Amino acid sequence: AFVFAGVGAVVKESQVDFGTPANTGISPEGVLGLGLMYLLSQDISVRVDFRQYIFQSVRGGTATPSEVSLGFTYFVF
Repeated sequence: AFVFAGVGAVVKESQVDFGTPANTGISPEGVLGLGLMYLLSQDISVRVDFRQYIFQSVRGGTATPSEVSLGFTYFVF
């Protein structure tokens, strides 16, 4: 099991109306998450994790999109 946290940047783009120039900006973001990794053998593992992103929304307020991912790893060494 693991827990992680990080910071980064998100590029936001909004458009007032179709055909008008887009407004683009960069905002800081934070991410929190947790996950599990299971070793199937010395060379192969399976991982599942959940991530919660937090950043300023284009329309004001806070955006909090979530992500769940499943990964497979083959260790080569």
